[in-house]
Amino acid sequence: MQAAIRLKPDDPFAHNKLGQVLFEKGQTDDAIRQYQEAVRLKPNYANALTNLAKAMELKSRSNPPTLAP
Repeated sequence: MQAAIRLKPDDPFAHNKLGQVLFEKGQTDDAIRQYQEAVRLKPNYANALTNLAKAMELKSRSNPPTLAP
């Protein structure tokens, strides 16, 4: 998948797919970056927007905000 992005770095579908692979491997931050790039390239890309929202939700649940001392 990374090879596809090297060949066509402006392909939002490849970024979304790589995001899915990374997300499944537990690499949430990297997945978020790929989904964000997919959305940057194609702002109305519904699948990438949905995947980005899910990944960000998971990240927010696993990293709850802390209170300042």
